[in-house]
Amino acid sequence: MANNSLAIRFTENEYATKSEVAKELKTTLIDSFWRLILEYRAGFAREVPVRTINSSKLSLCLCPGVSELINNVELKIFSALSRYSQLSTSGDDLRLFKLHSKIDILQNIASFLDLDVDENYLRMLIMGNVKNIDPNHNILISYAKALDLLADYGANKFDEDLIADLYTCLSGNDELISLYRTNNDADPKNKVIIDRVYTSAPTHLLSGMMNSLISYIQTGSGSLLTKAGTVLYYINYAKPFAKYNELMAILLAKYVLADNGLENLSYFLNLESLLGEQYMEMLKINIEVQKSDDITYFIRHFTKLISSSFEKTYSIMNNVQALSLMDDYYKDALKEAKESIYYEEAKTEEPIEVVEPITNVIEETETVSNKVEEVMENKESDTSSLAISFIPKELDEKEAKRLEEHLLESDPELRRAQARFYARHCTMGKRYTIQQFKKEINCAYETARTSMDGLVTLGYYRQEMVKNKKVYTPIKRK
Repeated sequence: MANNSLAIRFTENEYATKSEVAKELKTTLIDSFWRLILEYRAGFAREVPVRTINSSKLSLCLCPGVSELINNVELKIFSALSRYSQLSTSGDDLRLFKLHSKIDILQNIASFLDLDVDENYLRMLIMGNVKNIDPNHNILISYAKALDLLADYGANKFDEDLIADLYTCLSGNDELISLYRTNNDADPKNKVIIDRVYTSAPTHLLSGMMNSLISYIQTGSGSLLTKAGTVLYYINYAKPFAKYNELMAILLAKYVLADNGLENLSYFLNLESLLGEQYMEMLKINIEVQKSDDITYFIRHFTKLISSSFEKTYSIMNNVQALSLMDDYYKDALKEAKESIYYEEAKTEEPIEVVEPITNVIEETETVSNKVEEVMENKESDTSSLAISFIPKELDEKEAKRLEEHLLESDPELRRAQARFYARHCTMGKRYTIQQFKKEINCAYETARTSMDGLVTLGYYRQEMVKNKKVYTPIKRK
């Protein structure tokens, strides 16, 4: 009875490996215990009909603990899909959600490939506003294009044509001589005779292995998480491509998620976070799957990763929608208040804020039309009593309106209120405040502060502190 309890504990609660069981029980003499654990798991085992290097079959243990984990995350998936469908398709919400999600995704790719980029650079890269791109950064552009390609791919089958189109996009090679790798991995681990752990599949097996994967995804039974997780594991296991196997694995897993119910939302899930701190953990799990042919270890890991990715996705959705709701609320509330005979605009003192130094370096690539920097000379009779001989010229309302529309059309992340304020407050050398934004837009102080800080992040202003007060100075832009 006690032994059966151990089998349940190390399967349902933890799904532990043999070494983890030995560590937990503080003994290496666990063969009898491990045998009972495997017998318990065998009662819930299902075959995953993809071909391994050793011509064996993978198995998946759908015990109550694993099934519950998968079911709970699938509920979260369709809850997120409902939230995604509520994002405004005619306003800024959907556009901003996609932009922020892509920036997060490319940050993970850049970190994995050891590319030195920052958020502002990635924003400009996505918008196509970076000139003289470092050749090493072309993969970031290709990855963003691959996500768009998948989003436009529609209901086509998971097949070799999809794989070829995706790899062509990612590699930037329009004329592939061979889709799959033609050179064997020279790693000495592949030559070990006993307890061999392959770093990649031999080239003569790749075509057959990939055909078995395609067949399973097209016709095999299993949940969307099981199939997507199998694709992610299998590509990293076989490494069928000459390069970018990790990226191809994630893109193909996203396509399987989209094709099995998650739709285009899957392309904005940050599965690329798997390439960060969790990458070494994934490699360890992959080795365990190779040794045991039990893909349950990886499916559990993948399912938890998906759950974590949705937390980030919810966060981006909430931030985008909160700003929209805040803007709408204060606009309506102010309109109602002004209609009251008791309305009088409150005089709010700006709170003292401690601000960390900001060092944003922005690629000056956007064009802002008709920005006037001329000075208007005073007549002799007027300057005699003035300490300053010139007055900076401001844009008139017609010019400011034109500039506002130009900014909205050229910067997809800029909000209407931000564009309106900047178009009327962009004189070089001047310093503007949060209170000015609040008065111009008729919004709450917190909305004004967030909006001005956003303009700093986007490279329109530089933030400074003058006697414990935030001020914002326009940055020269082409």
